[in-house]
Amino acid sequence: YLGNRSACYMMLANYKEALNDAKKSIQLDSKFEKGYLRVAKCCLLLGDLVQTEQAIKRFLEIDPKNTALKGEIQNLRQLRTYEEKANQCYEKQDYRTCLFHIDSALKVAQACQRYKLLKAECMALLGRMDEANDIAIGIMKIDTNNSDAIYVRGLTLYYSDNLEKGILHFERTLQLDPDHKKAKLMRTKSRNLKDKKEQGNECFKTGKYREALALYSEALNIDPLNKEINSKLYYNRALVNTKVIIDNIA
Repeated sequence: YLGNRSACYMMLANYKEALNDAKKSIQLDSKFEKGYLRVAKCCLLLGDLVQTEQAIKRFLEIDPKNTALKGEIQNLRQLRTYEEKANQCYEKQDYRTCLFHIDSALKVAQACQRYKLLKAECMALLGRMDEANDIAIGIMKIDTNNSDAIYVRGLTLYYSDNLEKGILHFERTLQLDPDHKKAKLMRTKSRNLKDKKEQGNECFKTGKYREALALYSEALNIDPLNKEINSKLYYNRALVNTKVIIDNIA
């Protein structure tokens, strides 16, 4: 019965429920081959490489000559390669190539939220905010406390010149996961950028043009990727430079 229900969940693309039933089936019968086969398939689709490997190993221990998981074994090897290459590119800040490898990984592990969120993060860093936002919000609808989805949503706000809301999302991420390194970094960066920008604006309003010039320059060094805010900072700095020149002439 559990095997049949698991198969139904698979057809409905509800891989987590299919996996739960498959796991229950092998708890009841530790030598149930179809159960391990289903576990391996579900785990692969969900991007859980460790559990996929464990299920395949147990399946082959029961029936070493069975080739039913031949395709999954090959896909598991490919998935490890895609993930390794994606991580290497991410570390090098080569987000475009990282996105390419993640798309390849998602062809194998189509239900993996971790890959989807890394894809969304790369899109945000490449300026593709609408696509990144759609992925993040889609996952947040399913799991309202998914810290990585909230973080990515914060990124899309931050890179769309909505610093206030971006900071709120980074803070929410850290409430859910206090050790979230990326959220810590982005919260600090967002706050610094907000402070420098506002201080620069205040100095400009009060005629402290040289101070404003220094503050805008400092703000521009915080995040070269934030094109929305940096374009405004460059405009403000150009305006300040004009005021400084006029004052010097006077």
